[in-house]
Amino acid sequence: MLYGDRDRGWQAWIEELADRITEETARDNDPLDGDETELIGRLLWLELDLRQGNLTENEYEERKALLESGKIW
Repeated sequence: MLYGDRDRGWQAWIEELADRITEETARDNDPLDGDETELIGRLLWLELDLRQGNLTENEYEERKALLESGKIW
C-alpha cells in the first residue's frame, strides 16, 4: 500500500484517468458496465506490472490473451 504524499499523487492520477474514460463514454452515451470497468482495471494492472518488471513479456501476453477472450487469470 502507498502512503502519504505519494498516495495522494496516485489518487489524482486515478481520478484524472477515470474522468477521461467517463468523458469518452459520455460522448457515445454508452456507459461502461461492470464487466467493462473490470476489464479496464485489469488491463491497466497488467500494463503497470509489465512496466514495473513484475511480469515477463510472455506472462503479460498470456494474461492479456485470457482477458481478451473473456477469461480471467
